[in-house]
Amino acid sequence: MRLRYVVAFGIIYTLVYVFLTLDVIGLEGRGPIIFAAPLRPFGLPWLLLLVAIYLTSNLSTNGSRIGFLLLMAAHYAITAFYFIPDLRFDASPEGEALSRVMRLRPSAVYYALAWYLAGQGLVWIFFMTGVRKEIDVE
Repeated sequence: MRLRYVVAFGIIYTLVYVFLTLDVIGLEGRGPIIFAAPLRPFGLPWLLLLVAIYLTSNLSTNGSRIGFLLLMAAHYAITAFYFIPDLRFDASPEGEALSRVMRLRPSAVYYALAWYLAGQGLVWIFFMTGVRKEIDVE
């Protein structure tokens, strides 16, 4: 895939996800913070994701393929590190915040989840088609 399309996808995916996350969490930060897990700490998991997306533009070497897989594994591991502890919904502030948002604006939660999962699906499709194209060339 061409580099400019990959970069455009990364920028659009990031900006829309941040907007949707802010919609769920709220500008006061009183919503469920679990939606910011891919952005914590300091945007590191998302930065790893963007570098992995960049690597999908040229998957001609095994190093770039392995690099993509390692970056995605690190993205998922760091995200899980911040996501899983917040899943203790039994009377936790996080659980109360999520139930409040689900009661008042469930579509905000569904849009954020759908956007993140659809983007992840596209990233993996980029990877698989890039690898397949390189294998067909060889």
